[in-house]
Amino acid sequence: MKMEGLAKIIRVWPLIVRRLIVNWRTLSTVIIGVVLACSIMSGTVVFFDSLKEIALDDVLKSLDKEEINILVQAEKGPTNADEASTLNERIHSFSEGLLSSHVSEILHGGRTTTLFFSYPGQEQNAGKDNSRTFFAYLPNLQPHITITDGIFGGNGLGELTSEEISVIKVLVNVQDAANFGLQVGDRISAVPYWDDSVSHVTAEVAGTFEKNNQDDLYWSIEQKGFMYSASDSFKTIPLYLNEDVYMEHLASKFLDLETTYVWMFDIDRESINSSNASNLASNITYFGNRLESELNRFVIRTELDKSLQKYDTRILFTKLQMYVVLIMITFVVLYYVVALSSLVVEERRFEVSKLRSRGASSSQILSVFVIEGATISFFATLLGPLIAVGGISLLGFLPGFHEINDGAFLSA
Repeated sequence: MKMEGLAKIIRVWPLIVRRLIVNWRTLSTVIIGVVLACSIMSGTVVFFDSLKEIALDDVLKSLDKEEINILVQAEKGPTNADEASTLNERIHSFSEGLLSSHVSEILHGGRTTTLFFSYPGQEQNAGKDNSRTFFAYLPNLQPHITITDGIFGGNGLGELTSEEISVIKVLVNVQDAANFGLQVGDRISAVPYWDDSVSHVTAEVAGTFEKNNQDDLYWSIEQKGFMYSASDSFKTIPLYLNEDVYMEHLASKFLDLETTYVWMFDIDRESINSSNASNLASNITYFGNRLESELNRFVIRTELDKSLQKYDTRILFTKLQMYVVLIMITFVVLYYVVALSSLVVEERRFEVSKLRSRGASSSQILSVFVIEGATISFFATLLGPLIAVGGISLLGFLPGFHEINDGAFLSA
């Protein structure tokens, strides 16, 4: 039965369309009114979405790149390769489902707890001045630096058996080397502040380097993660080596060595829009709370979640106001459409009586007008949003929108 009814409607529909064309003078006001009604109601929604995008863009512009990125930091010890690998896999796997659609790159590094700095033979005086040091690794370091002296010395461990000591070859920043009066070939002692299996570890400066680009995201791990806890009252020199040397050799010397692991999530600003901003803020909060319950001394640093939450709160209050306006507009539009439809019905009384005289039942006559109304509504539903999008886009050229949209089309 349903298929038969649908087939009848399909057969009748071309006739209804021809009737609409014939009666276009009578129905033109209704058609224009319905199209405008759809445009106005669609325009309200489209305009609100445009305002949300503008507000979000303004929030993101107020944050610099480092504030948008997410820095995750966790301390674990004693240090060993298996534990470090497990922790790294946990961070990556947990972030995969929550942040992956917004992350363009994940950078990772690690550093020891801060150690006392001393020169060989002066280890007993370590800690009495303000000189400090720590060992650190940054994967794929070589493309981001230029060696100014020496060699890329983070490739291995030098065993000096004649002196019965192990010397770890390291790279240092040329500026830090100058501050400490160090040159290639010089040795220093890194002394733990706690009692361990060894009293100190000797490191040799195998090379000095300059950063190719100080502002490169790569170095944000050092600036925001490694040096974050370094006090301004201390001179601190990072000693860089390869991750495998760090895990296999350095960690084997200090049995109670703690490592600060750092991950920097490079957030793609363009991936954030008004439809996913709220969900992203919730995911960041959940990501931090969940890992904080699992890891000791866990820290997550970003301004993105707080800014998105403030944005979401402001949008909530704006949304309530816009809904009130939308409801009022809808009632006015519906009243207008009903009034026009009543006038059209009055004008077509003769046509209805003519159909009755030809034997048409009330349901058949009603179905004709229902199909006419559905046809008008269908085309109005297609045209209304398109007109709304075009009109809202052109609002960007009005003087009132110049400051927030630079005189360009509004996003719609």
